[in-house]
Amino acid sequence: DSSELFYVGASNDLISARYTVSAGAFVVTGITPLFNTTGMLMGINHKAYAVHPDDDRFLVISLGGAEAELVWVQNWERGL
Repeated sequence: DSSELFYVGASNDLISARYTVSAGAFVVTGITPLFNTTGMLMGINHKAYAVHPDDDRFLVISLGGAEAELVWVQNWERGL
């Protein structure tokens, strides 16, 4: 929503930052680490995650492991 931002912090955690705007000033009212992003595709040339409009779900790309397999999900947004 319009009072919450998400970012990846220095510890590789995805963090929720709640904020308000008061008298023209941006004020952070709280931060909450949500989950660690180690093992997920990160980079400066692409989006590392997508936030669902309800702010309760995220889409991330996992780097997988030695036994990783490709899973193709078509029309995934219909289930949201």
